[in-house]
Amino acid sequence: MRFIYCTVLMLLTLAACTRISPSAEVTGIGLYTATSTSKVDEPRSLSGAVSESSSVQLVTTTTRIPAVIGTRFGFGYVLRGLDAQDYSVRYVWRFPDGGLVNTTTGQSARDFQIERSCRVGESCFNAWVFSYDWELKPGTWTAEVWVGREKLISRDFEIYLPQNIPGRTPNSPQRSSGATKLE
Repeated sequence: MRFIYCTVLMLLTLAACTRISPSAEVTGIGLYTATSTSKVDEPRSLSGAVSESSSVQLVTTTTRIPAVIGTRFGFGYVLRGLDAQDYSVRYVWRFPDGGLVNTTTGQSARDFQIERSCRVGESCFNAWVFSYDWELKPGTWTAEVWVGREKLISRDFEIYLPQNIPGRTPNSPQRSSGATKLE
């Protein structure tokens, strides 16, 4: 009897000490719209601000993204776990070779990271909005979602300079006075 008691106690202790991380399921990827966006100061952003959006809706499923001011792209996802709790998630955006350079400040970055919260079972979204001409860098952009030291999602987007945009030559990006936006 004592052996059974010790075995049960040991198994319960192991179960309590085992950290179970959530998993994640991508629910949509591509171009999207948002009906409400608010600007938030963020000193780690190359522009000094990010935007938080609500009522996000996927418009086109794609990973090929035109480098045009105002373009919103990214992916929706749902965390899966044992219970409906909030997790601190880290969004990471990795930019093409050489990174991005803010032509006004001269600051550069190879990636951008920001902490957010996502509740297990609820829709969350990791996205970018092109707001400045210096963001319109063609190449592979990688968006990731991390919980602690575990990468749950990684998706690549191929950014390209579209042809035939009125008022823009093929190699001259558009200009805007908006803020860098990470949704």
